[in-house]
Formats: sequence, C-alpha cells, structure tokens
Amino acid sequence: MRRADTGCRPTARPLDRCEPRLERALELFTGLGDDLGRANTHRSLGWVSEQRGDLTGALRHNQLALDLFRATGHRPPATGRRGPACSTPSAGTTRCAGSTGRH
Repeated sequence: MRRADTGCRPTARPLDRCEPRLERALELFTGLGDDLGRANTHRSLGWVSEQRGDLTGALRHNQLALDLFRATGHRPPATGRRGPACSTPSAGTTRCAGSTGRH
C-alpha cells in the first residue's frame, strides 16, 4: 500500500473533509510501518495546510514527507505537481495523473 485514496483531490472542497481522512491514513500507515505511505500522506497534509493558509503546517508536513521519501530511497514526486493526485486501487498499485505509477 503506497497511498490511501481519501477522496481528497486538488479541487476537493470543503477541505475539512480531507484533513481527518488524511490524519487517519497517517495513523494506519504508521501502525503498518509503511514509511512511503506516511511520506505521501504528509505530502497531502502539506497541500491541505497550504490551501488553508497554514504555511508553517505546510512546511512541517512537506519536510516530514521529504525526510521519509529520502529514508525509503524514493524520489519525492515532481515539485510541479500540486495536491494529492494519487490513489491506490485494490490491486495495490499506485496510479498518479501524468506518471507511470512508480515513485
């Protein structure tokens, strides 16, 4: 499992639905020991924080995401991509708009 499909997309409104789902995903990924899942979730939480104007929270989540991506040996998604645009179908592969699905 790499990324939870929380229903939160760059166009998702209201954002108040996204944050609790992402926080729960973070708890689950932490319990599973899935650092890549945690990295992707922190990245998404960073986006939500940024959209709310919480730049300190956005920086914190994005730094945690970057640290986790590096620790797992994965490259972070391209810096030009905005928002949580990936999902994990039941088959367990990650699908991202404009990518091969591999991170």
